[in-house]
Amino acid sequence: MYSFGRDIAYKLYTTEDGIELAPLSDQTITAYVFREQVSREDSISGDGAIATITYSHLLATHANIIQFTIPAIDDPFPNTITQIYYYWISINFVIKTGEQVQTITRSLPMSRAVGHDKTIGVTASQIVNIYPDVYQYLSEDQVTSIIAMASKNLVNDLKNKGYAWANIHRPDQLYDALLFKSLDYVYASQVQRQGDKFAFLYEKAKQSYESIIANLNLSFDDSLAGAQTSQIRPSGIILGVR
Repeated sequence: MYSFGRDIAYKLYTTEDGIELAPLSDQTITAYVFREQVSREDSISGDGAIATITYSHLLATHANIIQFTIPAIDDPFPNTITQIYYYWISINFVIKTGEQVQTITRSLPMSRAVGHDKTIGVTASQIVNIYPDVYQYLSEDQVTSIIAMASKNLVNDLKNKGYAWANIHRPDQLYDALLFKSLDYVYASQVQRQGDKFAFLYEKAKQSYESIIANLNLSFDDSLAGAQTSQIRPSGIILGVR
């Protein structure tokens, strides 16, 4: 997802049958941005594009990665409730000098900026409250880094369950989930052998996290209008909120 109102640092990783493509020849690559999905013909010619980008690709620097900057795109309908719009980008390049032009078209999801007025709130001091001896094994900076990694993976776990982070109205309701996810990682980092005390603590924290995730109680802002519109209960039932 990309945000309206700021330049986009775009990267395309070229592959062949899932394998990294051989380094692309030095060349000038042309890309087109479209407001709607277009035909293959227009993707190649650029007819109807709202922006054209040219980029000098150097084999020695970028190999098989095409990267360039897309100028900031403005929200086309800022007064409507719609939050996300899908644009499209086509990139035209050659694998080898003198050979046929290749065209790759990808969706370009654009969104307004979103924010929360609450955070989950797990800090290193809360880890110490649960596990007072943690600083015998890890520094405060290491614990803080573990919490950041756990937070990122918690967001991915929620996404895999179909819950978009932007739509979660009360992130603070995920405090216990992040706390045990962080403890899971703290204990895992100290496991020396199967069955030692850290392996036991790791398994307990992991089970607690999985139980919390399986029984979520979360408030959602489905329309991103700034207010709770639904809630998921431990039963898995999603209730509308009037």
